[in-house]
Amino acid sequence: MRAGIRRLSFALVAQEFGFTIKEISVQLGTLPPGRAPNKADWQRLSQQFKVHLNERIARMERLRSQLEGCMGCGCLSLDKCELYNAGDAASSYGRGPRFVYGDKSFRKGG
Repeated sequence: MRAGIRRLSFALVAQEFGFTIKEISVQLGTLPPGRAPNKADWQRLSQQFKVHLNERIARMERLRSQLEGCMGCGCLSLDKCELYNAGDAASSYGRGPRFVYGDKSFRKGG
């Protein structure tokens, strides 16, 4: 019973930090199924979450540093904008603001 409550508490806290149900489920799936997680299990899980949080923090810092230049440029051109350009080569990296995520820019000097 306590193990279930701890898992639920972990899931609720993780949601507050922006993790998806799928991400939380994957992480909880690494805990031992037949027993209550011990301190070492929770430490391992917290280390995995720290990696994800550090990646998100780095992404947010890149966005913060690029936001003024991008949004402040005044071009408002979605077909030229680094943050939203589904038709260019950056789309091969996936959806979203690829250069903010840290993908290499295809522009000169990028």
